[in-house]
Amino acid sequence: MMPLGRMPYDDTICQVCHDGGSEDVMLLCDGCDKGFHTHCVQLRLVPRGAWHCRRCRRAGAEAALLAQSDSEE
Repeated sequence: MMPLGRMPYDDTICQVCHDGGSEDVMLLCDGCDKGFHTHCVQLRLVPRGAWHCRRCRRAGAEAALLAQSDSEE
C-alpha cells in the first residue's frame, strides 16, 4: 500500500531526460505506464484523456496494420 501523501508517479523517472522532478507536468503513458515530462515530449499542457508515448503509438499503428492485412486475406 502506498504511504499517505504520496502519488503513484512520485518515483517516476522521465524516459527522455531521466529526471524525476516536476511531477506536476509528468505524464504516464496509458500503454506502458512509463513517465514523460510534457516539455520533453513537446507538449505545453497535460492532455485530457488517454495519452500514449511514441513507442506505444507506433506499436498500436503496427498492430492496426497487421489486423487490416489479416482481414483482407
